[in-house]
Amino acid sequence: MKRRLFLAVPAPYILSSCASVRPVGTGEDVAVVRRTLVPTGTLRIAVLNGAPTSMVRDPATGERRGVGYEIGVELAKRLGVPFEVMEFSAFAQVAEAIASGRADFGAFNAASDRARDVWVSKPLFLQESSYLVPAGSRITSPALADQAGIRIGVQQNSTSQRVLGGVLKQATLVPVPNLQNVPAMLTGGQFDAFATNKGILFDLADRLPGSRVLEGSFTTERQSVAVPKGREVATAFLEQFLQDVRASGLVAESARRARARGLIIPDSLMH
Repeated sequence: MKRRLFLAVPAPYILSSCASVRPVGTGEDVAVVRRTLVPTGTLRIAVLNGAPTSMVRDPATGERRGVGYEIGVELAKRLGVPFEVMEFSAFAQVAEAIASGRADFGAFNAASDRARDVWVSKPLFLQESSYLVPAGSRITSPALADQAGIRIGVQQNSTSQRVLGGVLKQATLVPVPNLQNVPAMLTGGQFDAFATNKGILFDLADRLPGSRVLEGSFTTERQSVAVPKGREVATAFLEQFLQDVRASGLVAESARRARARGLIIPDSLMH
């Protein structure tokens, strides 16, 4: 399922984060970057609904938050163009939208199988992947998840499904079409644990009293942003833009607003 929202933005080069980002430039360079990144005149931002590193909604107000969403909005402001939010329920749909050119920008796991189909930036941050277990679970560490009879939920066609499919010897994977089904399936006993990155797991745990995110990890994701291939002429601008939003604090602040926990932003990613 996909939903769209069109929004206009104010005059170019205004940034609403805690520190300013340098203007894109003037004259012909601006026109080339804008034409390359935004061929339709509207920046189409693909988001995974329910992932704090991409986009979530405030349960009380419905306000959109999320790292990928806020960075996309800031990019639209910097380029002086309106933006459109394209909401998806699975990461594979986000990846396909960007790879096909139906979307222009989105948060992306650089380890995804679809990374070869898009241009992927240097990592914005790192994020561990682990398991969410219900109250009273006998699974107390990632190592104990691989047991006969254990069913582990994963988002269908996700990196977690691919990684765990290659390392688990006894547990059974249960693919889930979208994140919205996870709380009911976990409490209903359709699987014993759910595996994905910790940003999503902590968000799910907030909705499942007594559940917990296991310490440790089975892999570490490199979270980046992506644009369709064929737009490489603007990638130098994009990398500078992303370096600026890291240094300005926008990445950390947008993560805080979306309650995206478990992020690792090493100093080496700031340069």
